[in-house]
Amino acid sequence: MTSSIVEFFRLKPAWQFVRKYPSLVAGIVMVTLIVLVALVGPSLCRYDPIAQDLNSTLLTPNFQHWLGTDNLGRDIFTRIIFSTRTDLEIAIIATGITFVFGCFVGALA
Repeated sequence: MTSSIVEFFRLKPAWQFVRKYPSLVAGIVMVTLIVLVALVGPSLCRYDPIAQDLNSTLLTPNFQHWLGTDNLGRDIFTRIIFSTRTDLEIAIIATGITFVFGCFVGALA
């Protein structure tokens, strides 16, 4: 019981810092949502992101295709959901390369 109280008071200054900056909270919420969509989203999609259905090209948004379809009949919502994984991979790789390069240059300096 006492250890949880001690841990709470250690986190209290961090929580106060976060509450002072609403843009930090908004950024944390957005990044969390993007990561959740990348992890859970593909299991919720009904369509294959690369499968073409030429009978349903350029459909407007409806209950079957929430954002419509493109000129090859692919569901746009599904393609956006699946692209979040690729986007996160690119962001992590770019950040990692920049971090390694920055550490190397900093060590040389």
